Amino acid sequence: MALEGYASLSVKQILQTAKINRSTFYTYFNNKNDLLDAVEEDLFQGFHEVSLDVPLNEITASQPNKKIMQEYYHKLVEYIYQNGQKFELLASDKGDPAFLSKLLKLDQGIWETNKLIKKVTVPQHYAFMGILSLITSLINDWAKHGFQESPQEFEKILSAMITPILLGDLFNNN
Repeated sequence: MALEGYASLSVKQILQTAKINRSTFYTYFNNKNDLLDAVEEDLFQGFHEVSLDVPLNEITASQPNKKIMQEYYHKLVEYIYQNGQKFELLASDKGDPAFLSKLLKLDQGIWETNKLIKKVTVPQHYAFMGILSLITSLINDWAKHGFQESPQEFEKILSAMITPILLGDLFNNN
């Protein structure tokens, strides 16, 4: 997939690369789209599990604890970096064109589940799209550039760009 892209990838190429036979592949997947869905679902499940640790009280507190926020950023960045090859490939032009939209939808679900969207001071859809588009774009750019920055450097970038928004007047912290 990295060489030719997902659209050009055949099941035969998958079988040759994975060194498995056709019947084994079709035992688990109906086609290459099912395989892609399984890979993405696994990646998103891990992302979701990390997101369960989001410090909700800190995001909406009048004086959020920066150390707690930093710990959350660290967990998120480490997960992305540990799965960097998948993120990089799926987010690339040769990957899944819908990958970033799926990631954004996952983030939206997390925000809605935690009722964070209801605590904003601007229309909800703008707050949601603004913050999550920024986060998703930063992750995508980091992946597309081959994780040039270390996880620690990216964590600082993420913190420097996101924390001021979360600490600002966007959230109703009263």
